[in-house]
Amino acid sequence: MTTLPDYYQQAIQNHDIRYDAAQLPILIALEKLRGQLTQIWRRPRWLGGKPIQGVYIHGAVGRGKTFLMDMFYEKTHLVQKKRYHFHYFMQQIDLKLRKKQGHINPIQLIAYEFSQTTKLLCLDEFMVDDVAYAMILSDLLQALFSYGVVLVATSNTLPDDLYPNGVQRARFLPAIQAIKHFCAVLTLAATHDYRLNRPKSYSAYLTPFSCATTKTMLRFFHHQAPKPSQRKKTIEIQKRAIDYLRRASHIIWFDFASLCALPRCQLDYLELANQFAFIMVSGIPQLDDRQITSVLLLMHLVDVAYDQGVQLVVSAAVELDALYVEGRLMKAFRRTKSRLYEMQSAAYQARVELRCLT
Repeated sequence: MTTLPDYYQQAIQNHDIRYDAAQLPILIALEKLRGQLTQIWRRPRWLGGKPIQGVYIHGAVGRGKTFLMDMFYEKTHLVQKKRYHFHYFMQQIDLKLRKKQGHINPIQLIAYEFSQTTKLLCLDEFMVDDVAYAMILSDLLQALFSYGVVLVATSNTLPDDLYPNGVQRARFLPAIQAIKHFCAVLTLAATHDYRLNRPKSYSAYLTPFSCATTKTMLRFFHHQAPKPSQRKKTIEIQKRAIDYLRRASHIIWFDFASLCALPRCQLDYLELANQFAFIMVSGIPQLDDRQITSVLLLMHLVDVAYDQGVQLVVSAAVELDALYVEGRLMKAFRRTKSRLYEMQSAAYQARVELRCLT
């Protein structure tokens, strides 16, 4: 059987990636898990066996965590497997909880139902910054593990550092202990951020605010929408009206204040990402903790767009490295910056163009 290190070597030979010794220990651990998963589901169910330990991969942004997990997911030939961005997964759990209102233990029931269709759960960008999600996770993870679900997750953060200084953090600690007990916690110690040196195509981050920047945004919009477009109206998302500047079949343009200054949630952004391949956002100011809600919403917007293969094209007051330089979310915002850099790469933009053709 071809192993993950074999596939990795093939990718190097095809010039898809470059060799990084720091990634090999992660690959070996994932290959071991892949073999265990293949063996366990070939056994008759009545034989049982010890729970399989999952893998929790943490490291700095852009080091290849998602790439390695996705290779593992693609090459693990199981029917009962699911792969989600962490925030999208939690949104789905939240929706299920609303439907289960009135049940004695809805989280336990949701975990049981999930385990009947999913034995391998892969979660990308595991990051807890919401008190509601923190409280849900404490019971949810323990229940999923008790039903035999195997977790593979990527994160920029060690389990012990999840939900730092959060409200009622003591109630979240059982989730941390469950991760450490049921997953091997591995560090991807690569030093290079691969997103920063990918070949660029068109600029998707424009600065500063100026007539020239506005003209560039307009040219980009008209290039993507040669047919007549709608201007300055509203779009209904999650049963709420959101003002937009311009809109065409697969592209929509918002002012930052409409999209990230008013109360929004990831479901709003997910619905937009399902409708449009290009989302333009103009007028992003330099951010600090006085606009902490806008910082968090921008992070969520970038996460959803990136995971769904949507191109963000934005105009901002300052360069990306100066967009948010000091505040409580600095560590988490590194991922946002890294992803905005990657969205300017030729490889990412080709992915978006391919989506437009399908």
